[in-house]
Amino acid sequence: MFYFNNDTMINDNDKGQRIYDKLLYYFEKKVSVHVNSSFGYRNGLIIDLNDSMLVIEDRVKGETQIFLEEIYEDSISRYVEEWKHD
Repeated sequence: MFYFNNDTMINDNDKGQRIYDKLLYYFEKKVSVHVNSSFGYRNGLIIDLNDSMLVIEDRVKGETQIFLEEIYEDSISRYVEEWKHD
């Protein structure tokens, strides 16, 4: 699918590939990740990833499947949980 952004033609497949590449980095390094999608945010470890879906293990919300097309590209980042000590 193609769309125009500021008079530039953008291939939607390129966006999907960038999202996949970012998530693949966190998956291979076994590092927790933060992602935000149209269904809300998830923080956790990616336990499975393919070209259309990721499965993330969120400590609070449990195991969740998310379609890559639903993920906001700019929301992908490393997740570091902050612990509060009494």
